[in-house]
Parts: sequence; structure tokens; C-alpha cells
Amino acid sequence: WWRRVGGVIFHSSRERDAFYRYYALPTGQPGFEIVPHERYFERRCALDRAAARRMLGVEPGVCQLLCIGFIQPHKGFDRVIRALAAVPQADNLRLKIVGSVRLAWDKAHAYARELHELAGRDARCEVIETWLSDELFDAWLIAADYVVLPYREIWTSGVAARARLYGRPLLAADTGSLSEQLTPGSMSMYWSASFTSR
Repeated sequence: WWRRVGGVIFHSSRERDAFYRYYALPTGQPGFEIVPHERYFERRCALDRAAARRMLGVEPGVCQLLCIGFIQPHKGFDRVIRALAAVPQADNLRLKIVGSVRLAWDKAHAYARELHELAGRDARCEVIETWLSDELFDAWLIAADYVVLPYREIWTSGVAARARLYGRPLLAADTGSLSEQLTPGSMSMYWSASFTSR
């Protein structure tokens, strides 16, 4: 059946190649196209970085790390809080976790509570649990020094795609196809109890 379709669109070569293998299709199947996740995205915020940081109350001179989006266990936001705890001497780092629980799912709500509890142990960390408009979402991206994607499982990320619109560097887990979404100045990370970069 997959040999007969006119086309299939993927966001990444890793997804496409996994699809080839799973369905035993020949590499180079006609009509299998890669369209970058952000192809049709548009900027929703006109603020410059200084204005965005003022509006959002980002402290002057700090290195602002940002985890943003729906709060779910697979997003791995807790990994960043735990990693910061291992570097208590880094006084200039700040972490904001900004987003909302999308589903009426007990595990997601429990995860949000866990994030609040973990962040409460480190004055550099804050969880802002709120729904975000498109403009406010993009303002947070503009204000961040690094957008952190510590995901445990994912193929591609809409957050990474939006960050590309503004040229924001990423600290991204080496999972799925996130490595194909990296912007200049980004790093792909191996996450464990402590993480290392490559």
C-alpha cells in the first residue's frame, strides 16, 4: 500500500528512514518528502530581546534557560531542575518552566506538582503554570538565552521549530530527530542523572 501512495510528508530524515526500514521500502521511495517542521510557521511577536525580557521580568544580566510548552512527563523538564542542582555555584543561571497541562490526565497533573516541588528547592528555578497565547509564547522564546528541550521521547518539536524563527539556540536531548532541528549555537545533550554534551 505504501508503495502506491502519491506522497508522504515527514519532518525529518530520521523519521523517513525509520519508516523505510519498518515497512521494508526501498530507500528513495518516490514522493517521500521532507518538509521542515517550521516551513509554514510565522512570527507572532514583534518585541526585541530587551523589550521581551523587561515585559517578562527577566533579571538583567542572567543567563535565562527556558522550558516551554505543554507539561507532560515525556517532556523531561524535571531533568533541567535536577541538572541545575548539580551546579549550585552557577548563580547567574535562571530556569523558567512555562506552560500548562494540556490533558485531564492524572499523570500530567502529578508531573506538574512534581515540577513545582522540585523548583521550590532552588531559588534559580520557577514554574509558571499558565496557558500561553501565540504572542506570549514567542515573547518567552525571544527573551531566553537558551531554549531547553530535555525530552525523553519525541520525533520533532514545535517548540524547536518556533525557536528557529527567532534564531534561539537550543539545548536539546539527543532523541528522535531533535538533532536535525538545532539552530546555530545549539547543543545536543545526552541526559542521565548528570548530563554531558556532544
